Formats: sequence, C-alpha cells, structure tokens
Amino acid sequence: MAVGVTAPPGCSWTAVPDVPWITVSEGATGSGSGEVRLTVQSNIAAARTGTATIAGQTFTISQSGGCTYGVAPASRSVGAAGGIGMFNVTTSSSGCRWTAVSNAPWIVIVPEASGTGNGKVNYVVLWNPGPPRQGTITVDGQAFTVHQSGT
Repeated sequence: MAVGVTAPPGCSWTAVPDVPWITVSEGATGSGSGEVRLTVQSNIAAARTGTATIAGQTFTISQSGGCTYGVAPASRSVGAAGGIGMFNVTTSSSGCRWTAVSNAPWIVIVPEASGTGNGKVNYVVLWNPGPPRQGTITVDGQAFTVHQSGT
C-alpha cells in the first residue's frame, strides 16, 4: 500500500506503524515530498484497526477479519417436556469472537452467550404446552435449530 507525502523541500519526516502487523517496506524516512510503502500482514482472526504516523499525520488502516464459524451438531429434536442441551462452536482462529443469540423465548442460553475461539453453547428448552415448534440459536450467522414436539 502506497501513501504519498507532500512536504516542502528539505523538510524531513518519518513513517512509524503502531502495531506489529503493519510494517514500512519503503520510505521509513524522507525529506520533501515522497512516498511510503506499507505492508499489511494477512489477517486470519477478528477484524482489526491500526495506525501509522507518517510525517506527523495519522494514517488509519482497517482490516476485515478472516474469521469463519461453524456449529455442530446443526440441530436437535426435543420432546414437549423440553430439556437441556449443548452444541459446539468452531472458529478459524483462537482470536475470533462470537456471540450466540436465541430467536425464541422458549430457548434460553445459559450461562454465557459469547466467547473467543472454539467453545460451547449450553441451552435450556422450556416446556411446550402447544403445537410443535421450531426455533434457532445463531452464532455469527450460523444457525443451530431446535425442533420441539407439541403436547
């Protein structure tokens, strides 16, 4: 990535990144107008933001995350009486953060609904006094489906 520097002749400047995943590959120091080339390492974890100070100005770099998520198993069937259960969350990196959210009031996540890296989601399915129903818990776009029979 190239960043142009405009400065009067004879005016010296430096380029210094503030995070280890951004490095200056060319133009760490200069005088007058010039160019700084930054190298940004690939990202397999969560999205991140870093800066480099170039000629006294802050240059911000935002990098999307490379996190992917999975749930296993993908679904479960329970009887009308309800019950407790658990499913696994897998991530592509130990730095990937996730949040589990129930879309149904009768599926309760206990005790925590978030984590970093691989983890587990524990839940309780409440008693069903009516017809069969279906609900989901989503973890960063991945759905775990609960099918519950009726009374």
